[in-house]
Amino acid sequence: MCGEATDRPRFLAWRDDLLADRAAGIAAAFGAGGAAPPNSRWRPAGSAALTEPVRFLIAHFEVVPTDGYVPDPVALRPALGFVNILEPTADGRDFRYRIFGSQVAATSQDDLTGRLVFELPASDYVVDFALASYAAALSRAEILHTVRRPAGTRAVHGWERLVVPFAAPGGARRLLVGIVPIGDNELPLRDDPFAPAGTP
Repeated sequence: MCGEATDRPRFLAWRDDLLADRAAGIAAAFGAGGAAPPNSRWRPAGSAALTEPVRFLIAHFEVVPTDGYVPDPVALRPALGFVNILEPTADGRDFRYRIFGSQVAATSQDDLTGRLVFELPASDYVVDFALASYAAALSRAEILHTVRRPAGTRAVHGWERLVVPFAAPGGARRLLVGIVPIGDNELPLRDDPFAPAGTP
């Protein structure tokens, strides 16, 4: 686990890099950790998505306004299990998981509901990139798409993330984050007890 977000300002520099479409500093840190640099793009088209849950979320938010948005489990059903809801902390330097998707929890073997992003059991540069992505999307009030390929893992060959900033009723700002673990067949990893045998 990395240290307190407030003790590590790198994610703020990376937030500014994402806002300015710069990637060199992020790429260097990932390279030093033995990982490929993550890809990121603002306002993605559905064709940019690698997985069906993210493709669904892109299409969903092309027609659903994010002002006064209330997440609806029925409307989000094709992506359920891959959806996290986060809110910024009072000082704006971290984010708390209010909902942590069941499929994400099954893959990571950790349910972070109620906990902070800095508590992610991941490398410092991975946590900083997550924080930077969330802070940048909230600051720019635009949807951000990222794809990250982990170093030294076998089961998970990638993580696809769609960060959707929204204003809840009353104006409080939140993030809906679709995050999908990708297996070696480039399909979403699932832990679905009702899925037919052999279904990814």
